[in-house]
Amino acid sequence: MIIIDHSEKLQLRCNKLDNVVDSHKMKLSLHESNINELYARMKTAEEEIVKLHTETKRLDRVKNELTLFLKTKKAFELKNIEQDVKLFKCTNHVVTHDNFYDKYLPIRT
Repeated sequence: MIIIDHSEKLQLRCNKLDNVVDSHKMKLSLHESNINELYARMKTAEEEIVKLHTETKRLDRVKNELTLFLKTKKAFELKNIEQDVKLFKCTNHVVTHDNFYDKYLPIRT
C-alpha cells in the first residue's frame, strides 16, 4: 500500500514536472522569437546608423565656410548678370536684323 501511494505521488510529481518543463519550453520559444525579432531590429538600426554616419562624414568633408559660400554665390550671380547682358545684346541684334530684312528685303525682290 505504501509503495503504491509513493508510486502515485511520484507519478503525479513527474506529471507536474513534465507540465512545468512544457510550459518553460513554450516560454523559452516565445523568448527566443522575441530575441530574434530584437536582433533583426537592432541589425536594421545598426545599418541605418552606419548610413547616417557615412552621410555625416560626407557632409563634414564638403561643408564650406559662410564667407566662402557667399563669395562663390556672388561670383555666380555676377556671371549670371553678364550672361543676361550678352543675351540682351544678342536679342537686340537679332531684332535689328529682323527689322532690316522686313524693311529692305521686299525692295530687292
